[in-house]
Amino acid sequence: MSVPELVEQGITALKANQFAEAESLLTKIGDIDNQNGKALFLLGLAQLWSDQFDEAIRTFRKYLKRNTNNKFAWYYLGEALANYKSPWCVGPFVEIEEAEEAYLKAIELDDQYVEPRLGLANLNKRENHQFKKAIEIALQATEISPNIADTWRILGTMLVQQLAFGEKRRNIETEDPLKPFEGIGNIQDLAQEAFQKAVNLDPKNSENWAKFGDYYSFCGKMEKAIECYQRAVELEPTFVPYLTKLGDMTFETKNYTLAEKVYLQLSRLQPKYEFNLALAYHRQEQYEKAEKLFHKLLNSDQDTYYYSQDLIIYYLGEIYFDTERYEKAENCFLQIAEDYLNALFFLSRICHNKGDIAQAKQYLYEILDEDENYTLIWHELAFNHATEENYELAKDAFIQAVRLDGKYEEQVIKSLTKWYTEAGKEDELSDAIDEVKANSDQGKITVTTQKWKIVDGVKPIPDSKKILKKEVLESLE
Repeated sequence: MSVPELVEQGITALKANQFAEAESLLTKIGDIDNQNGKALFLLGLAQLWSDQFDEAIRTFRKYLKRNTNNKFAWYYLGEALANYKSPWCVGPFVEIEEAEEAYLKAIELDDQYVEPRLGLANLNKRENHQFKKAIEIALQATEISPNIADTWRILGTMLVQQLAFGEKRRNIETEDPLKPFEGIGNIQDLAQEAFQKAVNLDPKNSENWAKFGDYYSFCGKMEKAIECYQRAVELEPTFVPYLTKLGDMTFETKNYTLAEKVYLQLSRLQPKYEFNLALAYHRQEQYEKAEKLFHKLLNSDQDTYYYSQDLIIYYLGEIYFDTERYEKAENCFLQIAEDYLNALFFLSRICHNKGDIAQAKQYLYEILDEDENYTLIWHELAFNHATEENYELAKDAFIQAVRLDGKYEEQVIKSLTKWYTEAGKEDELSDAIDEVKANSDQGKITVTTQKWKIVDGVKPIPDSKKILKKEVLESLE
């Protein structure tokens, strides 16, 4: 195969994000023609995009010795330097100054070139923790190139990251962590405006919609987030990260019908998502489909990084419980009870159904030993005490529940009224209700904790796509 043919195949592989294939093809050119600058540049790009930052640094330095005026090479060298971490250090071993110099050299060659400015912004945010400076640099980029969607998307992403950082710091700092940004404006509004401009300028760019979805998700506007993720998926229907975001968001908002469709599509692309599909079946009470799929996963040899066998056993136990196959459910929950508080809860329910109230209560006490602030368990304990007609202990358990969450006061009073009336203890009911009301006031300002070891869905993988732009190729001719 000739050098031009190898170059063209290398370019095709890069455009398809097949970086290993591109590197292999472009390395062959070096063996034939080690003076081929175009092949050397593209090789550096393949190494950079496959996170081989040390190799990319060497390749771009070699290229720049021969071609000092290629702004793209300086920018990509800056990217490689900014992302490189030494294998010998726990923390980042970043040539910050050299990365900054590379970005500045690219800007010197073309002061309208936006990407190195955004690289500088990221460098300041990540390494120097100068968030305000980073955002100011990104804002400058939007002023220089107001009609380039990428600049607005990146600005929006930075603003959302700063919002997230600010939310974390609020819990440990008395001063508002966003106060230094008062001169810039309302960060949340700026972020929305940035993403809106990005999708308006380039509505066919899937990443613009995905990042807009991330913004709405952060703001708690789930329906709008879903709409954005749907647009991203429409543009790239086989791109797993976008499908994952859409599937997880629809599952979280209990739109299980749509979640099922998305996870079905995902499972055809990557079999590990059959777990999520089984969960969607389960939530829709399609127990036969869910059970069949969970058994398939339990008996498969595929990678279980996203879920454990114990988790599958837990969900099979739930299915057996919901379909009143209590013996099978009990066998499942007993297998995993040591690690899953949820399993103890269902074992308590099964014992209650069998009339073994003492054992049912014992399971509940085991949960409370691990997490005494879980309201539901105090409710369950109260009902078990009431089954034994021990209404005083039932009342005490309910008081613990309303101390944790006062919104259950009305429900608790109804239950106590029913029990005390049926037991002929109306004369004690008024005092019991007063005691519940006195304690429930505390619950209205208390936040409950939940330590239960169940995780629905998986976290999406990074969604950055690498695009080989036409102007980059033109610079190599």
